[in-house]
Amino acid sequence: MYYRYHAILSIFFISLSLSNSIVIDLDPIESNQYLINEFNANILEKFDYESIIFNQSHHIPYGSFLFSAIDELSTIDTLGMKSQFVLRKGDFSFRDLIISTYRINNQNIHFRYIGLVRSYDPTAISNLTAQNFLQNHMISIIKSTESTHLSSQILQFSEDPNVPISYYWDLNDLSKSYYHTRKSSSTIWGITIKHQINDHINFSYKNSNQYSTLLQYINDSDNSNSSSQNKYIDDIYYSGSQNMYIDYTTKKVIFFSSLSLDNHDSHMSSYSNNNIEIVNANIGIKADLGNSHFHLSLVSNRIDINTKQYFSNTPLLSYSYRINKESKISYSVGFYDGIYDERKYESSSNNYEYLRGLLRFANQELLYNLDLNSQSIKIGAGKIDSISTYNINSNDNYSDSYTYFTIGYKYVRHFFEINMNSKKYLKFNDKFSSYSTWLDSYLNYSFKLSRPIKNKPYTIYFEGRGKLLSIRKGGLFVNEFPLICNNSFERCYMEQDELFYRHFIDLVFGIEFENFTLSYHTITNNGDDFSWGNSYSDIGDNFGLPRYSFGDSEYSLFHYIKISWIFLD
Repeated sequence: MYYRYHAILSIFFISLSLSNSIVIDLDPIESNQYLINEFNANILEKFDYESIIFNQSHHIPYGSFLFSAIDELSTIDTLGMKSQFVLRKGDFSFRDLIISTYRINNQNIHFRYIGLVRSYDPTAISNLTAQNFLQNHMISIIKSTESTHLSSQILQFSEDPNVPISYYWDLNDLSKSYYHTRKSSSTIWGITIKHQINDHINFSYKNSNQYSTLLQYINDSDNSNSSSQNKYIDDIYYSGSQNMYIDYTTKKVIFFSSLSLDNHDSHMSSYSNNNIEIVNANIGIKADLGNSHFHLSLVSNRIDINTKQYFSNTPLLSYSYRINKESKISYSVGFYDGIYDERKYESSSNNYEYLRGLLRFANQELLYNLDLNSQSIKIGAGKIDSISTYNINSNDNYSDSYTYFTIGYKYVRHFFEINMNSKKYLKFNDKFSSYSTWLDSYLNYSFKLSRPIKNKPYTIYFEGRGKLLSIRKGGLFVNEFPLICNNSFERCYMEQDELFYRHFIDLVFGIEFENFTLSYHTITNNGDDFSWGNSYSDIGDNFGLPRYSFGDSEYSLFHYIKISWIFLD
């Protein structure tokens, strides 16, 4: 029962890391796909999977890794082996191949390998041909007994500088083009141990590490088959996380404590180093009191940035009350943080200084959940305030605050399913801080209609998925630091208060057998391509899509076929 609980808890934490994130796509193939914190868009969100933690603070996008594909890969729960390959092949010589092997031996050791190879040729630049430019390899080993659970993973990622991530033309000489490329590598490894000491005491330890190198180049080429390449970024990053947790359970009360240490080191060629160390101590209690669930803890932090130290003590409170079998109301208040990047202009040297630090804020949230037979509804409101920054220069507090409203809906019945999650951000004062969120609203939705064919071994389905973003005075830059652009005089100041919309749409038609699935995907940005111009991004026209005429209108669409095939051994 204990490990069933912890298995469920682990899955919850994985989904939680995504539920606290907003996915932003700068291209149709996920190579420039980023996770943004849903409460404050100035934070590039990290991602937890089993024993490893992926840090986007290394400036390598989430979409370049294989994490988003893990949920659709098959597993087994008995002795044996199951293999699977997933192939996506489409426009611009796009090919994305995933191979997975999952095996359980007679010692109950779970072994898994996942490999990903991607190729793409998105531009009309001469002398460029499609080739494999991105690889992922992950090995996972898990061993469980009645009292102990051991999990260890290692992931190797590499990206070669063959595929442009942005480009532009010389307006004075259209025969010349300039494009940016990225060469990066990352190794992530970790181990998790969970041990049930006795009927009352549980202990766990987690250690995760990530080491990355990032090089970026600017290339110029012309139609005479000549080109040159200049490196302008050469950076090294390391992140390490250790966490020890222990709890004591008596009846319906859990006493717990944890101690964690996080390190974020950077060696950047163009800027001074900013090494961040965070020591976190947490002690608290959880209790079930009738229809109520109560969680209270005190968190103490020591923040070291190079030679400077900061201290903070903050509470965390959550309370939920089950009104009846169908509905529940909950309230939470606590402090949250993440690594942020900032560029400051130094008038004395007429240059820019690059700072890394910790961005913290308080979040209060009130939620109402209603669960019926075939549908569930979530409605809530929250407030972000007490925004603070910690860096090598100072610790600053800002009086700025904003409110958000959230709604979620899920409906599942027979062969139809719909999911929706949305958040709207509101400011009720004239105060502005460049550390506030630059999102105006977002909507994530999906619907699926499936129909088994009578007397046939397959199901036909139609599915639609979408991500609608409304952006105000902000965006993402991939060629320069910091990646996140907000409304500041030091970086991409925006005079107009206009909204910028991104609507990523994926329309799917497919046929599904027991161990084989074939689907056809059409991707677009609400009929437009994926070009982002200043001051929202520097992605440029690199990801223009094929155009198709329908009636009196033209639409930019990207297509690919996806095959998923499972083999049982």
